[in-house]
Amino acid sequence: MSNDEIFYPDRDIIELWVKFLKNENNDLKLKLPQIDSLWFEKVLDTIERVKMPYSVGIHSKVAHLFYYLDKDHNFLDGNKRTTIIITYLFYAMNGYRILNAERVKKLAKKLAKSHGSRNKEEWMQKIEKELTILIELI
Repeated sequence: MSNDEIFYPDRDIIELWVKFLKNENNDLKLKLPQIDSLWFEKVLDTIERVKMPYSVGIHSKVAHLFYYLDKDHNFLDGNKRTTIIITYLFYAMNGYRILNAERVKKLAKKLAKSHGSRNKEEWMQKIEKELTILIELI
């Protein structure tokens, strides 16, 4: 998949995704973080950052998105939950589904708790490797 074929969620799509998560019995089974205009602004800013050409391919883009949403601590509460729900959405929009929600949650928790044990690039590689084995094309 080339960068030209990667689909990025916009505010309307994220709003539909959040509505779905609130109203349906879904696999994520997460309590949603506080979703307000600041939340949307931070998520959309992070998505814009991931569009930059320093990462190539869907898995690299998702690894960067995952890292920045989790590690940048944009929110007082809900960084890991935001990371997980946006990662699911990003993959779904691009024709993939995540097979193991628990491993994704553990990865988000492990990243959030890390304190310099790995540098950013090492984390990006670990996230990309882990997520690549947890997804399948739909």
